[in-house]
Amino acid sequence: MIQPSNPDYYVFSILRGEEELAAAKLDVAAGKHISNITIVLSDGAAGLEGVVKNKDSQKVAGGVSITLLPVDDDKREAALYNYTMQSDSAGKYKVTGIAPGRYYLIVGERPPLPREEELIAVRSTTGSAIEQYLEERKEKAIRVEFKRGEKKVVDLFSP
Repeated sequence: MIQPSNPDYYVFSILRGEEELAAAKLDVAAGKHISNITIVLSDGAAGLEGVVKNKDSQKVAGGVSITLLPVDDDKREAALYNYTMQSDSAGKYKVTGIAPGRYYLIVGERPPLPREEELIAVRSTTGSAIEQYLEERKEKAIRVEFKRGEKKVVDLFSP
């Protein structure tokens, strides 16, 4: 995942020449040089933060996955628009650099998204795997919409 260092910006698009790479695959081995790649940033990034608690005990819950997946089917398959983070030991979570739009907010098991430590990549996630993940959790997902520059605080309960 490419994350701008300024939380007020988000990755708007990634281009190889004139080709949009948000739903294409680009694997880059560590230490390798690449060229003809343009990363377009936009201001107006949204942000989300809050605290995760255990729904039974009401105690803070650390290590819980929080996932944002776009409602828009076309964007959902592009890893560029998928956000996953974990709550810390105090149950707090925070994500910045969110592209404006409508998302499903899912608490619990991490989705089948590529992991940063495996390779540096911009790629699409297998549609069937991400769709199956969402279908199994959509009923309990929270729908949230982010406008340009909007910051939200949403406290959550772990399943």
